[in-house]
Amino acid sequence: MEGRNNMVKTSNVNRWVKGFEVDRNSADSLKITHLQYADDTLIFCDAEEEQLRYLRIILVLFEGISGLHIYRRKSHIYPIDEVHNMEQLSLVVGGEVGSLPSIYLGMPLGARSKSKEIWNSVIEKCVKKLSRWKTQYLSMGGRLVLINSVLDSIPTYMMSLFPIPGGIIQRLDKLRRSFLWQGNKEKKVFHLVKWKSIIVMKRQGGLGIKNLKNQRKTLKMKWLWRYSQELQTLWSKVIKAKYGEENNWELYPDMFGLAQDQQKTVAETWSSQGWELILRRQLNDWEIVRLTDLYNKLETFKGIQEGVDSFWWQRHDRGVYQVKAAYKILNQNNPQIRDWPWKHIWKN
Repeated sequence: MEGRNNMVKTSNVNRWVKGFEVDRNSADSLKITHLQYADDTLIFCDAEEEQLRYLRIILVLFEGISGLHIYRRKSHIYPIDEVHNMEQLSLVVGGEVGSLPSIYLGMPLGARSKSKEIWNSVIEKCVKKLSRWKTQYLSMGGRLVLINSVLDSIPTYMMSLFPIPGGIIQRLDKLRRSFLWQGNKEKKVFHLVKWKSIIVMKRQGGLGIKNLKNQRKTLKMKWLWRYSQELQTLWSKVIKAKYGEENNWELYPDMFGLAQDQQKTVAETWSSQGWELILRRQLNDWEIVRLTDLYNKLETFKGIQEGVDSFWWQRHDRGVYQVKAAYKILNQNNPQIRDWPWKHIWKN
């Protein structure tokens, strides 16, 4: 596989197989020729016969050198946007013509990230699970266990990669709510407790069923955390190349605008004696309140003058972000009565 990688990279250097540029407006744009997972390889090139001929030569050489065989029947060529001579181009390199979106590693490759249609498979999986369960033999407690252990876990993988629309959350909530109260019975059963009171943790008076809106937030935050940690990964480089690295937000833009030297680093502004914030003029009353609020937030900062800067999540002993812990934090602002012994009640 390493030999094939080197051949594809060499072909890109010589402009035989061009791959694609993440940001074509940049002179030093990130170029991607291929991606590989296990024994699957995605190779990118222009829809040009010459490039596909070079690609075919690379694949034939790889087979001859390695002794491995590329399974043509499982190989596909996917056009992006509209390509008129697709059938002709597919004959050059071999393989069937596919269409996007296409399922790869359980994900709809090439689908619009905000499309509701990509969630149909998740809904279908939940419905299929429900149809197999013989609810006449299940108590309400048994149905609750199945919801928490099976139904709640089905959308998690998709939610970790795609933003789940509010309408899909409502459909999943309806499936879980109906199964909890009436199982698969066609006869309608009254729901004795509000759903928002059920989807809170047991120690706060709920049944511990997953709140998908809060779960969506925690999974989004996980990507922000990974972006701050995985600086040299390909996906991080793609984000930087596409959107840039400049900060277009500040927590206190009004105070930043009054700073005498806006190019100072944290190390230059902080010392063991405290913060040295030098402003261009005297402050108004409301600006003093803002500056005091800023200082109060900075008081929690424990500076280290040596070493490389890194992010630290205060809710974990090792400073590492955890989805489970973040979910608990989001559910703390719950209007349920907290001084009741909920855990003891559910346990008994």
